[in-house]
Amino acid sequence: VSYGQVTGDMIDRLGGKNANLGEVRNRIHLPTPEGFAISTYAFKKFIDHNALHGRISGMLNWTFSRRPCATEPCDCGNTGHDLFCRSTW
Repeated sequence: VSYGQVTGDMIDRLGGKNANLGEVRNRIHLPTPEGFAISTYAFKKFIDHNALHGRISGMLNWTFSRRPCATEPCDCGNTGHDLFCRSTW
């Protein structure tokens, strides 16, 4: 959904950040980046289709078990990014 079409009442379908960005752009007319929002349903279908839930959970568990403080550098690399780039729609 293009941000030009996003409204605050789409929070259930697009999530709070996307709905708020749409409100900022379309209701109060503040500058926002060009872009689009992916529905929470489409995102879930993508994760399910590519069997990523368990792999992402495993990476998060591994990462947070080794990072006692969120301000410390993370040495987990771009493995999460790689999962998404190698996935299909």
